[in-house]
Amino acid sequence: MTDGETNAISVRSGRPRVSPAETMKAITLLAAAAALITTASPTEVSCNAGFVLLNGNTCIQVFTSKVTWVEAVAACANIDNFLVGSPHLAYFNDCSFMTYLYDYIYYQQGLSEDLWLGGSDSNTEGAWEFLNGDPVPMGIPFWHPIQPDGDNIENKLVFAHNGYFADAHEDDKLGYICQYTP
Repeated sequence: MTDGETNAISVRSGRPRVSPAETMKAITLLAAAAALITTASPTEVSCNAGFVLLNGNTCIQVFTSKVTWVEAVAACANIDNFLVGSPHLAYFNDCSFMTYLYDYIYYQQGLSEDLWLGGSDSNTEGAWEFLNGDPVPMGIPFWHPIQPDGDNIENKLVFAHNGYFADAHEDDKLGYICQYTP
């Protein structure tokens, strides 16, 4: 620094002095960081044992045991001890939830495999719908650009190892994701 330049942080009496502009910048950054990590809500939401709360309103549990799609549907429906909600094979049409799910499965759980979801085009080829009858969103950002590619052979929905939807044959043996809303 030359004699004509000033420093935003100066030392007087042994303590650092920060300019008002630098103080406001720090406050803004701290507020932004707090907004990212704060998910406070007026109602405490929690999940049953074994399930994890994702995106503030959905409980999921990932099972790595390899089963067919029909077995996965039954396994989720047969989970006991629910006071609120009813578990089912997972389905969602929210891109932000998809990102949370991918981060949880692949980064926190360390899994890199395809997992069954509750969707199918078994009734009408190409007309994908979730188990609750809602349409499965099509195209990017939900489906990988080359999916679905199974025609009438692969009619069940999976959450692929790459974080996109894909189609698979119902007799494939995969892990699965159960979900419920508390």
